[in-house]
Amino acid sequence: MANHGRLTHRGDSILVLDHYLEAFSRKPGAFPRSVPLDQAKKSGAFSRDHEAFLAGATRLYGESKGISEMVGVLLLARRLSKAAIAAGLARALTMNSFRADFVEIAARSSLESTPMPLDDVPEVISPTVDLARYDALLEARP
Repeated sequence: MANHGRLTHRGDSILVLDHYLEAFSRKPGAFPRSVPLDQAKKSGAFSRDHEAFLAGATRLYGESKGISEMVGVLLLARRLSKAAIAAGLARALTMNSFRADFVEIAARSSLESTPMPLDDVPEVISPTVDLARYDALLEARP
C-alpha cells in the first residue's frame, strides 16, 4: 500500500520514485526526464551524491547501463537504511566505483563496523599471520 502526503492544490500529484523503479529498470531511457525523478530531486530524496553517482556511472558505462546501476542503488532503499546507503554512496564516490553492488557492500559494511574509540587505537598496528594451516594444505597436495 502506498502512503502519500496531503495535496493542497487541485490537479497536484505526488509520484514516489520508488514506485517506478521496476519500470525504469526495463526502460532506462525514461528515467532522466521522469516526473518522479524531478519530484525526488526537489524533495531531497535524490541527493547530490545520487546525482554524482549517476553522472559517473553514465560517463563510464553509457546512459542505459549507468541508469541501471543507479536504479540498483535506489532499490537498496527497500532493504537498507538511508544512512547506510548514504555511507555506501559516499564510499563509492570516493573510490570512483559506480556499481550498485559496490554501494551495497559499502553500505552493509558501514552497518557492521563499529568505530574504535581513539583511546583504544594502538600506536603501532602489527598484524600477525599464522600460516600453519596454509602450510598443512600445501603439504597435503598430491
